[in-house]
Amino acid sequence: MKDMRKIFYYLLIILFLYGFSAANAQTDKRTIAMDVLKEAFQKEMTGNRDEAIKLVVKSLSIDPDLAQANLVRAEFAVDYRDWETAKRYYQKGLVLIDQPDQPLSPESGIEITKSEVKGTSKCMLGLVYIMLSKNARDSRDDLLEYEYILKAKKQINDGLKLDPIPSVRVMAEDIIKKYGD
Repeated sequence: MKDMRKIFYYLLIILFLYGFSAANAQTDKRTIAMDVLKEAFQKEMTGNRDEAIKLVVKSLSIDPDLAQANLVRAEFAVDYRDWETAKRYYQKGLVLIDQPDQPLSPESGIEITKSEVKGTSKCMLGLVYIMLSKNARDSRDDLLEYEYILKAKKQINDGLKLDPIPSVRVMAEDIIKKYGD
């Protein structure tokens, strides 16, 4: 019985140390991925869009669960009108943003709230759904078009309850006016 107790304590210590080192490894990966995303942000600000996209992809290869990298990747997909890719990355980013240890800003001096990130991303996902509904309409798939419009309205209404950036808020409100509540 005494030996069992010792084994149990050793196992607890090993599990604790393993969990601690795994958490540190995740934090290190997240920090490195965020640094790469920061570099992508700087490239985008200087007009080097192609390099910025490569860096966002690199950030995701380091930490595929970094919410901001997924959301930024979605934004680039929107710019290129790649609606399926945008949808996939917005959906993933919106799930991840509520998990612990998700930095919101690439710069320590730039304050970004979760409500801004989620509100903006939900409204943008709504726009993506609208564009996908138009593709469905062009393909004469009325049911899919209707499903995308419903999804768009839900995402936009949910996003407008938060704090999307002003330009996205205006765009989202215009969509709601056109498609109704």
